[in-house]
Amino acid sequence: MTEENNIEAPNEMLLRLYLAHKLSDTEREWVRKKIEVNRLWWESWQQLRWNQAKGEPAYKELREYCGHNFVEYFDSSWALAEEWQRRNPQTNEEITRFYREVPHYIYNLAIWEASGQRPQYAIKSLEYLEKHKARTILDFGCGIGTDGIKLLSYGYQVVFFDFDNPSVEFLRWRLAKNNTPAMIFHPPFDPKTVPPFDTLWAMDVIEHLLDPEQELTPLLQIARIFIFATEDSGQAGGRHPFHIAHPPAHIENLLNKHGYQQDENIRDINVWFKATKYFR
Repeated sequence: MTEENNIEAPNEMLLRLYLAHKLSDTEREWVRKKIEVNRLWWESWQQLRWNQAKGEPAYKELREYCGHNFVEYFDSSWALAEEWQRRNPQTNEEITRFYREVPHYIYNLAIWEASGQRPQYAIKSLEYLEKHKARTILDFGCGIGTDGIKLLSYGYQVVFFDFDNPSVEFLRWRLAKNNTPAMIFHPPFDPKTVPPFDTLWAMDVIEHLLDPEQELTPLLQIARIFIFATEDSGQAGGRHPFHIAHPPAHIENLLNKHGYQQDENIRDINVWFKATKYFR
């Protein structure tokens, strides 16, 4: 974050509209830049998100799970960024170790969900899952299970897939707390052990992959539906130096290579499916 305009007072109404996804694209970009460069705007933004999260299920579960170690208003975005900069991972092994070991994502993902900032991916995708006759979904990079848990409640079979890390430990706790049976698998992907699935679900995960083609190809070969969202500018609000910008054309070429075609354009999410000749 730069020190530019740090004396300018935040506009709370704009921040609330930004959080509620009620601004135009131009307005959203203006507010996003303010949050990036202005310390006071960033601090107000974080406080607003936490206040909005209070009372929501994900917030309550986070607080219960952390117990006496719970830290109110913890700025997980800065904590993640600082830990990344401290470690300065360069290789795939070093990046993997970051995601396996750093615990701050449980706060980051829970507050993102509970505050309402995170798009309602699962709800927005329901008509497309029905349209393409999805049944079993592999939640790739599932984290704390935000989408997978919702999809389970809608009657879909969900296979969770992510590193064995603090976020997945929280996911296990959430599933057990709600008496929800589900299978969780860890990389590397092995088609001999992971149950068959028709839908690959990857929300806000691709920007964390050093080599999307290498990571996604084994999964794309099995799935016939691919639903994803990714932040392709490499910025993500300015707090995430570990977001890797992969040009949309690269992802499109990868999907075309595996016989996928895009459904109609939808805000926030991408829906691709295989033409009939590629079905197994």
